[in-house]
Amino acid sequence: MKRIISIILSAVLLLCAVTSTCTVNAENSVKTAITVYADKTNNCSFGAGDSTMWYKFTAPSTNWYKFEVYNPYLSKSDSQYHTYISVHNSTGTEIEFTGTNEFTDICACYVPLEKSKLYYIELDNFVDDCCNESYTVQLGISVHKHTIKREVYPSEVTDYSFISGDCLESCTVCDYEAYVSIPAVKTINLSAKSYVYDGKVHKPGVSINTTKGKALAKSNYTVAYPKDVKSVGNHVVKVKFKNDYSGSRRLSYKIVPKGTSLGKLTGVKSGIKATWKKQTVQTSGYQIQCSTSAKFTKAKTVTVAKNKTTATTVKSLISGKKYYVRVRTYKTVNGKKICSAWSKAKQISTK
Repeated sequence: MKRIISIILSAVLLLCAVTSTCTVNAENSVKTAITVYADKTNNCSFGAGDSTMWYKFTAPSTNWYKFEVYNPYLSKSDSQYHTYISVHNSTGTEIEFTGTNEFTDICACYVPLEKSKLYYIELDNFVDDCCNESYTVQLGISVHKHTIKREVYPSEVTDYSFISGDCLESCTVCDYEAYVSIPAVKTINLSAKSYVYDGKVHKPGVSINTTKGKALAKSNYTVAYPKDVKSVGNHVVKVKFKNDYSGSRRLSYKIVPKGTSLGKLTGVKSGIKATWKKQTVQTSGYQIQCSTSAKFTKAKTVTVAKNKTTATTVKSLISGKKYYVRVRTYKTVNGKKICSAWSKAKQISTK
């Protein structure tokens, strides 16, 4: 007979371990707390009248957890049942507490727990005298995913400085709150500062890095280019910040004229006659430079203000001296000369 009872008891215990179902009709204590698990149904049966039950739970990971009690009796219109749940650390200190009012069938509390730490859950059920019967509640345990609301104090970008910001993140469901630093912008760069005119559109890319050493997400700024990004001239890109960042910054790049090359050089008395290849597209004229130094120190520069002209004479040089000569194109935009790169230099001696 004892053997039969032992077999039956073993089968019941095995079933409880698989389903995490706790059938208890008497109060227990912290010392006799029943083990419960996450992501499983933990059915907890209470005897008639007021009851307090203790359970123990080991957190499988460091997370916020939701402890939820469902009591179908509480949803009845004539019910006088009340359920309360509290979570305690291993020393018995209460971490979080919550309860239900009448006619509310679910109560839950949200608690941050540490991996592999032991915690205790206390369930308190109170009933009025008119409701003196046994009943079962369900205890659910799951990882809680925050529903985040953000209050942003943006990082600022001005023409002269970058200032960091911060953000208060809070969960609309639980008590989670955290201040998150918004790193300041460190650098704003264009992928190119200069292009040579070729009749094509030129829009340099914008790269922005923060003080954290990471690229700033493109969702935090917009980039606006001027309408004309083909012609020779100085062009301005406007970067406007949004979301976690505020302010704006203007960056400039230029499109320079296509250059030209020297043709025949002839030495004349105290001067040099120079010719070059005509370049009339997106140009206003040419500049010819002469110097006795290959580095063009103390050079003499002559400007030719017509782009169809292909020859000029540079005068007032030193007779019988070897000179280095080079040429470039330019275009006048808004009163300023935008110049091409210099041509390869050639040598000639004056007479």
